[in-house]
Amino acid sequence: QKQQHQRQRQQAALSIVLGSVPDVSVFAACSWKSALTPSASCLYQTPALGIGLDPAASSTEVLAAITAGQTGNFKAGTEVQMREGIPPWLQRFVGNGFLYITKVLGDLYTPKTLINKGKDMIRIDEEVNVTFSAGSEMGPETCTLLDRAGQTDGNGETMVQFWKCRSFDYIILAAQRASGSKKYLFMSNLEAVNWPAHWDNLPAGFQTKFRVRQYESYKVQKLWSIHGLEAKLTRVMDMYPNHTLFFTGASRGATLAEVMGLRFALEFRRHPNYTMPYVVSTGAYRWTNSVGRDMLGYLLPQHFAHILL
Repeated sequence: QKQQHQRQRQQAALSIVLGSVPDVSVFAACSWKSALTPSASCLYQTPALGIGLDPAASSTEVLAAITAGQTGNFKAGTEVQMREGIPPWLQRFVGNGFLYITKVLGDLYTPKTLINKGKDMIRIDEEVNVTFSAGSEMGPETCTLLDRAGQTDGNGETMVQFWKCRSFDYIILAAQRASGSKKYLFMSNLEAVNWPAHWDNLPAGFQTKFRVRQYESYKVQKLWSIHGLEAKLTRVMDMYPNHTLFFTGASRGATLAEVMGLRFALEFRRHPNYTMPYVVSTGAYRWTNSVGRDMLGYLLPQHFAHILL
């Protein structure tokens, strides 16, 4: 049984390639700290081609398969330079340092990370300075924590923090999913959702055939209602009407960021201050069916990237 669960986890981890969707890209980076610096050569990209991955493959083979666009079994291939093939909209976020900033805010300044290090949580309206590596031409960026949704003492497993950085017209929503039993991640079933979404003028079948894994559906609904995320999203759009929301997260937080970004697009696309959000995740696992995949491509063209770590 333990071996069976291990195989399920491996397959779930490797089944996150999204399939053939226009305007949706899948990426793989050897590590975000090196891959998001201008001199790195370890960020791989290919249009999402429904690559079939061997669950027993090593990370090196996975990267090589994604780079070469191979299917089935594969061998390690040749590295490509970081900027080759990356769509311009994402390349912009890499080149100006914004993607790096989102990863620092979503990693180093989450409540769980700080509490585990014996440090205090960042207070609402408190500023932090994000610095770049030595030799970078980019100076420090000052970012302010606007709000958060989740357990107020920071000990909750699920949290979303709203950040505004001085030099950018984006509101960063950094999601974390810090702990909890892993069995729920891989053993919950897909289910229909009852989101108060605007389904009008969408392709036939989106509303009736869309499915979300039970675990992620429950966690996002809890954030939306009990922790007031829906109201906080409305408030931040009203306060910053000229800013675009940028959903991001790593690992389990990456999955939450994708679910939240899609739900936001569905529910708020008729809001007078709505602008199409960006969703850039790193290391998310599979949480939806092919209809959800198609919805991401339809509602977020050139605004969604799935980075594999």
